[in-house]
Amino acid sequence: MKFFLILLTLIFNVLNTHVIAQEVDCVDDPDGMVAQYGSSCSELAILGCNSDLSDFIPGIGFGISVYEICPESCNECGDEIEGCTDLEACNYNPDATEDDGSCEYPVIGADCDGDCLQGYTELTLMWSGGVNSSTVSSFSITGDESGVLYSATLETESGSITECWMTDLQEDCFTVDIVGPDGLEWSIYSPLSDDPFLTGINESLVIGPLCAVGCTDMNACNYNPEAIEDDGSCIEPYFENGIQCDDCCMFEDGTWTHVNVFGLASDATPTVYAEGLDWSLTSSAFLYSEEVINADNSITTTSWFGSDDGDNTAYLTSDCFAGEVTLVFIFKNVNNTIVGDIVVKMYDDAGMYFETITSVDSFDLNTATMTGTIVGGFSGVLVTVDSDEDGVGDCDESISIEENTLSRELVKTINILGQDISHYNEKSILLNIYDDGSVEKQKILR
Repeated sequence: MKFFLILLTLIFNVLNTHVIAQEVDCVDDPDGMVAQYGSSCSELAILGCNSDLSDFIPGIGFGISVYEICPESCNECGDEIEGCTDLEACNYNPDATEDDGSCEYPVIGADCDGDCLQGYTELTLMWSGGVNSSTVSSFSITGDESGVLYSATLETESGSITECWMTDLQEDCFTVDIVGPDGLEWSIYSPLSDDPFLTGINESLVIGPLCAVGCTDMNACNYNPEAIEDDGSCIEPYFENGIQCDDCCMFEDGTWTHVNVFGLASDATPTVYAEGLDWSLTSSAFLYSEEVINADNSITTTSWFGSDDGDNTAYLTSDCFAGEVTLVFIFKNVNNTIVGDIVVKMYDDAGMYFETITSVDSFDLNTATMTGTIVGGFSGVLVTVDSDEDGVGDCDESISIEENTLSRELVKTINILGQDISHYNEKSILLNIYDDGSVEKQKILR
């Protein structure tokens, strides 16, 4: 009787442990009962999961099946639960044991509830005329530094798209690239205003503080190949009745010399003089300078030079300009080392303006003398075209000739023999003599 009770207790404990183990974790031989008899669940499963355990392990009473002790090896842990197993997904299923490819993720810049993340702002793109029989519109904004900010295909004639746009951006130059029918119109709105903050048509544009602006007309004197946005500054030669009246006055490349840089050599005033093949600038005295500390801890220095009403006259002489000017150097330095281009400007109060870049070629520490090369370019002045070099511009000569032609009077007409004639025969050659002394040959062919 005692043995029977012990056996029942053993069976009860095994079954109870098996049930608890399945609820917590479906594993083989959780108490090591099979192992203590020198066997394993993988071996028993091969022999038969529905077999009685006592058939294989002497000493274990009848009534316990192999699958009850070895549920994992006998595939008795239940069906796999399919679902999304990615913790980063919006529809993550903690109960899933097998990923079924159903994971869903938030759009860039938003959370799973559709709210914009920090650094992003909800903006709405609205458009009309986006589609015709042959064209579907596309819209994108790309920063030179930030990369692609937004991109969309406008597949309907009109509509709107509201998404989270990256707005926590560094200073940049952004290109709004538009492809669409002629009638395309678009606007971008923010929740802060009923008015759009940017509008356009099917023409690309550039915006941003770092966009290079300038003259984009290749025929202009001051064409800037680096400019991607025209600022209306183009200066072009003038033509009248097919005659060119003026031309671009260009400065050739030249050199500059800075004496007593920063006053390192003496107490004398620092000076700069410069010259090129077709121009020269007399000695210019240092006037003053300003320094600005930038966000990257670099320092931008701007130095002005000009006339000091003494020996330093700052007088610029060239083929198309002569006069006193102000000279400006702008450069950036990091840890007392100049980085990037040095910008040079020359201008006067009457509107002459020349801007270019220069380099530092040498620096003599003993004499504090620095030299460099100035890149030539448009002087900022148009020069009158005088082809015959008679002191009268080509257009002025044309006007003068036309005025004289209109005001002169015919005195008489003679033939090639010098005879006055009042009438002429066919195929005659006549000479018209005018009161201003001019003679005009006339050939009659009829």
